[in-house]
Amino acid sequence: SQPGKYDAFIAAGKGWMDAFDEITYKAEAWLPGTDSSGMANGSVITYGVWTAKNPMNGNVITTNAHHSFVFNEKGQIHEVRDYFDASGAMAAAMKEAE
Repeated sequence: SQPGKYDAFIAAGKGWMDAFDEITYKAEAWLPGTDSSGMANGSVITYGVWTAKNPMNGNVITTNAHHSFVFNEKGQIHEVRDYFDASGAMAAAMKEAE
């Protein structure tokens, strides 16, 4: 997707929270980020698993994710990158009972 600003980030999070209940993230690792030469650059990376329940049909989704956070000179989050199968998660959430 295209990079978004603060409002796009908030809207995306709200969209997931409006669509699901019981949203959890189980971090499998939190790691320091590095630059292209392998030197620590102050960013943070996490790998883990998201689960959530579709309140309309009870489907529980599980998806692996990778997130990175880059901080500015004030220590504030300046950039967030999310990598996960959003389309697959939504398809699983909407799947009809067999």
